[in-house]
Formats: sequence, C-alpha cells, structure tokens
Amino acid sequence: MSAASPEQAHKLFVDYFNAADIDALVSLYEPKATLQPFPGSPASGHATIRKALIGFVKLEARVEPAP
Repeated sequence: MSAASPEQAHKLFVDYFNAADIDALVSLYEPKATLQPFPGSPASGHATIRKALIGFVKLEARVEPAP
C-alpha cells in the first residue's frame, strides 16, 4: 500500500515495523531512495534499505507513533 500523505506514511511505517513486515516496509521507499540508518552509512536502493531495516526489525523493538 502506498501512502497518500506524510502522516499516512508514518502510520504505515509504524504498523509495518511492528508487524516485522520487511516487504511492506521496503515498499514505502522509492526504488532509488536513500535511508540513513547510522551516521555515515547511507543505504541506497531497495536491496540495501532492506538489509538496514532487517537489522532493526531483528532487535524486536516496537515503534510508537508520535503523539
């Protein structure tokens, strides 16, 4: 599902992250997007973004939406 607004993208990210749905998380990014998971470590493109997000999801943390 694609987001129609930044607010919806944020909600979808929270939902997909908490569900550990890597495919859905990656789908929120444009194919040539760049994610900055750590300072100095950009992740560009779906394959690299997937690897970065898998690392976070494996921590089994939960993301809470901003109030």
